[in-house]
Amino acid sequence: MAQVRMHSPPARTVKRPSFRWARQKPITRGGGSDHDAGEPAVPATGATAGTPGTWTPPGSQPPATLVDLMSGVPNVVTASPATAWSAGQYVQTRTAGAPGEGTWTGSAWVGGRAPAFDPGTVTVDEVKSYILEHPDQLSEILAAERAGQNRTTLVAWLQALLDEQ
Repeated sequence: MAQVRMHSPPARTVKRPSFRWARQKPITRGGGSDHDAGEPAVPATGATAGTPGTWTPPGSQPPATLVDLMSGVPNVVTASPATAWSAGQYVQTRTAGAPGEGTWTGSAWVGGRAPAFDPGTVTVDEVKSYILEHPDQLSEILAAERAGQNRTTLVAWLQALLDEQ
């Protein structure tokens, strides 16, 4: 007769957790070169005037382009101060150089740096005289006029000058 072994069922074993996570790079928020590509950054909700200005909250991701800043993509950015920014002040979007610079006119975001000359405070003839003396500021003055009083005859004249360049 064959010998039959009696045994109890095997004891349940608990699988131990893997500790591979301890060797992985920690997840951080806030953008920059050390930002984990898989983790989305917090979009900027504010911008403080400067040369260049800063985005708020600290470590937030600025809009990708000037168009995104002006159209509120992915969200509206509140300017600080809320009044028109002083000469030369701007913020830099994620687009490098002058094409990514934006400034606050007191009512809207426009491209470039804040002009030293505010066309909204003077007559059309004074703006024309100023532009003829300072043609390098044509695009900034045009943007400021469009965002401010937006006088159609002046805007058309400025745009014609810009088109000639």
